Amino acid sequence: MSDLSVVYLSIGAWISLGVFMYWVFIRMQYAERDTRLPEELGNVAVGQYFGTGSVNDARPVRNPYARLTFYEEFLVASFKSQRISMPYSTIDSLKNFETRKKTWIEVEGLANEKPHQFIFSSEDVKDVMAELEKHTGLTHG
Repeated sequence: MSDLSVVYLSIGAWISLGVFMYWVFIRMQYAERDTRLPEELGNVAVGQYFGTGSVNDARPVRNPYARLTFYEEFLVASFKSQRISMPYSTIDSLKNFETRKKTWIEVEGLANEKPHQFIFSSEDVKDVMAELEKHTGLTHG
C-alpha cells in the first residue's frame, strides 16, 4: 500500500467519524426535546407544536427543538433542557410580538409556584395562540 492511499484512507476515516458524530448529535437533540416530564406520563396530549423558543429570557433554541404540548389541565413548554409544566389557571398574560418578520407568543404565569415567562414561535403560531386562548380564557394583547 502506498503512502498516498494510507493518507486518503485516514482522511476518509476521519470524515466518516465526523459524519457519525453529527448524526448522533442531531438524534440526541430530538431525544432531549421529546423527553417527557413525570406529569406528562399517562396523560393524552390535546395538541403539540414544534418550533423555537426560550424560558425566562434564555437564548432561544433553534427550530425544531422546542416543543409546546397542551393537555387538559396544563401545558408543557420544553426547550431542550429547559422544561416547565404550567397549569392553565396560573397563566397571567398572553402577548404577541414580532421581530424580524417572525411572530412570537409570550406567556407569563406560575410554574411550581415561581413566576416563569416563555416565548414560542412556529409556523403554526396562530393555531398555538388559539389553543392557548381556548384553554386559558385569556385574549392576547
